[in-house]
Amino acid sequence: MIFTHFKSIGKIVTITLFFGSISYSANLCKQIEVIDKQIETLLNSPKVEELKKLYNRCKNRKTRIAYLIKRGDENRDNSLLKSAKLDYKEALALIEENNFRIFEKYREYLKVELGIKQPTIKKEEKVTPRGVIDSNALESYITKRGKQTRGAGLESFSRLKGIPINFNTGSSTIQKGVNLAQAKEIGKLLSKPKYANEIVYITGYTDTRGSAIYNKELSQARANGLKRYLVEQFHLKDKNLITEGLGESFPVYNKKGIENYYQSRRVTLEYGE
Repeated sequence: MIFTHFKSIGKIVTITLFFGSISYSANLCKQIEVIDKQIETLLNSPKVEELKKLYNRCKNRKTRIAYLIKRGDENRDNSLLKSAKLDYKEALALIEENNFRIFEKYREYLKVELGIKQPTIKKEEKVTPRGVIDSNALESYITKRGKQTRGAGLESFSRLKGIPINFNTGSSTIQKGVNLAQAKEIGKLLSKPKYANEIVYITGYTDTRGSAIYNKELSQARANGLKRYLVEQFHLKDKNLITEGLGESFPVYNKKGIENYYQSRRVTLEYGE
């Protein structure tokens, strides 16, 4: 794909980009150092709109790459994983083809997000799993889903009590040990008459190690794995169990601000609606 610069308009113009309330004059699209600085600044911005404006004003390969990276991040964060991967793939291909130094650090980032390269995983401190939460105690872990729990938007998920499910690394299968014992108690809980005809939402989470896309897909797979176990072993109705995965969206931290990986790997339960 080939992109060309806008033609020079032959006169001085004033162009204002709305980030940090900084104004730039002259033919901005021809000022390589200025464009590079804007790209670096906007890539660190939380919003994609300003990069979109820059790309629409100065359509060249650099602004295209920056826009694709930022749009890919937004799509990923909004669970549009297929679209995110397409954006990341095109951005990576353009970086590889042009070898722009400005995007060197993003080369590895994109490879990790696309699963081409394994991320550097922080070592997890050994954690002694707490005892299995029995079905009666789990009554305080399942929440009525409704306007009250969803009124604050996605952030409400962070306030739900999580049930640790200690899946093996990269696995979504319910296996022996604490993992299986906890799944059995969840099955007993949801087999109670009060939940027989309720819609139950199973939401999976991961810790923050690994790429965000990988974690998003893994959390969905783990929620699906628990659902599959509940349907097969407790004969719960498939149509009554709805799964979703939020990946690393809401990690659990201790008082020192250090992530508790064990507690981050969890599921939450809601019912109703």
